[in-house]
Amino acid sequence: PSNNFPFPPPGKYYLCDAAYTNTRGFMVPYRNVRYWLGDFRRRRAMTKEEKFNHAHAKLRNVIERAYGVLKARFPILDKMAPYPFNVQRNVVIACFAVNNFIRKEKINDELFAQYE
Repeated sequence: PSNNFPFPPPGKYYLCDAAYTNTRGFMVPYRNVRYWLGDFRRRRAMTKEEKFNHAHAKLRNVIERAYGVLKARFPILDKMAPYPFNVQRNVVIACFAVNNFIRKEKINDELFAQYE
């Protein structure tokens, strides 16, 4: 709250890992239920909780790949510690804006192909 981090609009959620709690706008996987994608290669999801965790893990995997592309393209993202929070936030937003421009304009990009 002190950094004015916005809550998502009603019906939208931030995808979080198990370190968070399920609260308004923050969606975490079920605890003590299979979660990692490799766990579902041997046996498919059966219960509604396993199906939810499987979908959550797939979405999180997409997010991790997107950050992989960003960190490969913008090495500053690996060296943010000495900057104040508001500068870190603005750098991340700028990196995403440039990244999204490249995607939107369909500029041939080796990083996207590599992380696909």
